[in-house]
Amino acid sequence: MVSTESIKNGFPYPTIARFPGRPDFDAISAVHTKLKANAASVHSNLGGGTHGLLGLALKPGNYTVLTGHVFEVPINPGPTANLQPGLTGSQISEQVREYEACLEIWRSYNMTEQALKQQLITAFDDIYLTSISNRHTGFSSITLLRMLQHIYDTYGDLTPTELEDNDTRMRAPYDPTEPIETLYNQLEQAVDIAEAGSLPYTQAQILTRAYNLILQTGLFDDACSAWIDKAASIKTWTNFKVHFARAHKKLRQQQATANRAGMHSANAVLSSIQHDATNAIQELTNATLADRNHITELVNANYTVQADIKLLNENMKLLQAQIATILATTIPTTNGGGSRRNRDPNSPWYCWTHGRTYSDKHTSATCRNRKEGHQATSTLQNKMGGSSKN
Repeated sequence: MVSTESIKNGFPYPTIARFPGRPDFDAISAVHTKLKANAASVHSNLGGGTHGLLGLALKPGNYTVLTGHVFEVPINPGPTANLQPGLTGSQISEQVREYEACLEIWRSYNMTEQALKQQLITAFDDIYLTSISNRHTGFSSITLLRMLQHIYDTYGDLTPTELEDNDTRMRAPYDPTEPIETLYNQLEQAVDIAEAGSLPYTQAQILTRAYNLILQTGLFDDACSAWIDKAASIKTWTNFKVHFARAHKKLRQQQATANRAGMHSANAVLSSIQHDATNAIQELTNATLADRNHITELVNANYTVQADIKLLNENMKLLQAQIATILATTIPTTNGGGSRRNRDPNSPWYCWTHGRTYSDKHTSATCRNRKEGHQATSTLQNKMGGSSKN
């Protein structure tokens, strides 16, 4: 039989580092992020069937906004199947089968929640959760969401300024040379913080802001028009991500085609220039051998040809510069790393997890993908044992 321990062993984060002392928002959020990943890793057909048991660690409204589905908590089917009198043998077998299926779903849900609650309890000192535990039953009757809400409300309060800063980060312009997932993470992170601050965004707000950020790039006009024309019933966050991920893929393919076409045309022009120059020199040689009486004229012609060759070489250099410009201004088709041409090797920005960075938008304090033990106050001058990459 599946146990709580075996479920924890299957989590992507089977252990979560302990945060000693009074927790703050960053510590609570870091633990919550891992709990969500663990919950989503457990297979379940609840809540649409594609997000595991993520509904254990997300409020119902937030779950619906982010997934487009309602997460229904399973009901305990009881100790035995409730069989009605007068049933045939096949009817009894069917009801027993349905009962056992419901029981398995309920057990999986409850054992997963127990495993997640154990991780939350061990992540912080007991004193910070004691007030909502029962003297006799502990946390057995307290849901994971209730425990998370308590610790957020009591120790993870966000000031109005912090909530405003979160809203500003949510509206930050999207760079289409970055993977489209960068934009999705930006929005979903803001949604999570606002939810923790008890000022959640509606699905309409999320979709409006995401649409405007993509529209402002000026590169997705067709995709934006197609999205506007869709029926309101299918304009969900999940469908939005799928729709514009396809549009971003199409944009990358178009840019790659343009690169190849531009280089082919430029190479054809260079080849033509070289061919003309070769022919001119060959004609000069043939004329010299055919009639030495026209040496003076040929010398003059030679000067003209040399001038033409010089001009052609200058044109070749100009075309080569244009090729470089084409390559420098097109979107790279990397696996999500972004362009590295303009990275400053003396950049002063630093992230404990990732090492030297190249923007004040990615520092130890603002890092969105932190390793365990991440030091939010580390700098390039004081790495605090952090990464020395780059």
